Formats: sequence, structure tokens, C-alpha cells
Amino acid sequence: MKQVLFALSLFFYVAVYAQDFPGKSIEMLEGKELRVMELPEDRQDRGYPNFFSDSGLRNGYKKKIVGYTKYSALVGKVFKVKSYKPINSVMYAIELENKETGTLYYRYTQSNDYDYFFEVVGGLVYPEGFFCDRIIIEEGGWNYNYTDKVTPRKFTPQIDNVKASYSKFVTNKYVFSVKLIKKNDRKESGLKGLTLVLENGKEVNFPEEPIKVDPDDLAYEYSAEVHPNDEQFNMLMNSKIVLIKLASHEKPFPKGSLFMSLLQCLIK
Repeated sequence: MKQVLFALSLFFYVAVYAQDFPGKSIEMLEGKELRVMELPEDRQDRGYPNFFSDSGLRNGYKKKIVGYTKYSALVGKVFKVKSYKPINSVMYAIELENKETGTLYYRYTQSNDYDYFFEVVGGLVYPEGFFCDRIIIEEGGWNYNYTDKVTPRKFTPQIDNVKASYSKFVTNKYVFSVKLIKKNDRKESGLKGLTLVLENGKEVNFPEEPIKVDPDDLAYEYSAEVHPNDEQFNMLMNSKIVLIKLASHEKPFPKGSLFMSLLQCLIK
């Protein structure tokens, strides 16, 4: 069996995003119950975007600032999806029902999960290969100034600042980059150790991996790059990552299912 080399770049970013995002298949949400997820701490003051009290999407619901609803007004609430209607070719108005709030409307964009903070109660069941049309294929050839050849490679889209690529023509076939930022009052040094905790209770460990720390405005960017072996790669392919640990810092990874599905699509 050929050795699978797998480069994974991890950065700490305090953010939580829903993984039950159906993209273009908005019909998968009809009749479902959606729970509003917690916002990352650095976005709670601003609140939730895209919630309206009218079907024309003109009047923001309990506005904190223009375009945003107060965090406390929505966090944890469960809504029933009653219907949806197109606004244009990529956007929809979703009608939501909750006994406490009454009828609200959510502006849904099929290509943007960054501001989508819902989880489906009971989850969504995706057909096999559902995410594979998101894989971007870059054909090989010369670069733009014809000085070097570009290796053919497959790319995932960036999901919560996570992306991956694959090429069977190079030694390091898999390259993963994940951007995660954490607020800290000082720059740490000499950090080591990356652990990926999986849903099945197992862990993929790189205890001697050095952690890179770079300033990012009022926060710091934590990163590591690793090369899992065949066994480790197969573990990541068959059980989703639920928690990322970089040295003493740890962060839940709520989009583990999507991330795992995209990995499977990359090697098809």
C-alpha cells in the first residue's frame, strides 16, 4: 500500500459554525427544526445576521445594529421551517416559526455558510457523494509566465477557514490548511503537540510537532503542519474530528462531518 502523506496546517480561531448546511439543496431543510447555535465570543456583541420580521426582508428582528439581531434574542431557540421562496438565483427567504418569537424570516445564501448558525435537530442525512461537486480541479500545465510547471491538484472549498488539496503526482499528496485564531495577552513560545480528537473516541497524535505562533491584530494565530501515515489518514477518513488541541489550547470542530466528507471526495 502506497504511503499516504498528509500535510495538515492548523490555526486557532474562536468561531463556531453549523455543519447542517445543505448549500444549493435548500429543500432538505423544509419541515425540519433548526436550533440557533451559539456565536463565537468575538461576534456575540454584534449578534446574528439575516433575521427579519417581515417576508420582504426589510425589517430586522430585534436589531442590535443594522443587519444584526441581538444575541440573547435568538441563541438556543428552535424554529420550524415552514416554507422558503427564492429572492434571486442564489438567495432565499426561509419562513421560520417559533411559539415565543412568532414568524420570522431568514435570508439564506446557498454559497455562504459563514453566517449560517443553525443545526438541524436530528441532523441531516446527505446522499453519498453529496459534497463532491464542491471539489475544484486544477489541471496541470505551465504557470502564468511559463517558468515552471503546475502539478495537477484537487482542492476543497474553504470551510470555516479549513481547506485541503490532493495530488497523486507529488510526495506530499495531501495538504490541509485550517486557520484558527485565539485571543491572548501575550505571545507564547516553545509550544509543541497537536492532537485531533475523533468522534469514535480515538485520537490522532503528533506530540512533538512544534506550534507556530504569529500575531494577528489583537489575537494570535496558532499553527502546525503534520504528515499523517496511512493508518492516521484512514482514521481521519472514517471518523470526524470533534476537537482540535494545539499544546494547551483546544477548540471544538463542529464541521467535522463536512470536513470528513470532503476528504473522501478528494481521493475519488
